[in-house]
Amino acid sequence: MKLQVIKNSVFKWVKKTFLYGATTLVILLLFSFILLQLPSTQKYLVNRYTSEFSRISGFDISYNRIFIIWWDRLEIEGLTIKDPAQNNMITVERLKVNFQISTLLQKKNINIDGVSLEGGSVNLVKIPIGDTLRDLNINLFISEINKLLPPGSGQGGGAKVNIGEIVIRNTFFALNDPEKELLRDVFDFNHI
Repeated sequence: MKLQVIKNSVFKWVKKTFLYGATTLVILLLFSFILLQLPSTQKYLVNRYTSEFSRISGFDISYNRIFIIWWDRLEIEGLTIKDPAQNNMITVERLKVNFQISTLLQKKNINIDGVSLEGGSVNLVKIPIGDTLRDLNINLFISEINKLLPPGSGQGGGAKVNIGEIVIRNTFFALNDPEKELLRDVFDFNHI
């Protein structure tokens, strides 16, 4: 009879521990979601990452408003990325990103399910990267991003950013090499 009593009390203890643990986990998830919806928290998180990237890379990133809609959805209004020569490289009225938060936590390849870009402009300009070298600002931007990504789990090379789908609406594109002469009456590959 004593064995049955001990077994019942252990079962009740395991049951209570499991229920309290599950309840605590649900409360923590709800609290973190509510905390993540506060504008001050969102601004702090985004400013932390953008200011660090701007400091290291030389590319200034600014925005008007940001919304973290869920743990894995982000919406940015009035995004501007300036290259080190202070040219507006990318401006976007509204950018929506749907990413996989698990890939950010694993510090491996970053998987983005979808990106929607509305009312943007991409201005590619050759800028100096040394005393005599010049390269497109987007190439420099990508190389700076690659420096910040953690090493990948695969052979040779760092982590990769994988984007499943990109939707672009009302976007302007420009390419300009200020060292090349403008060509008339032909397609000018240096000034698009």
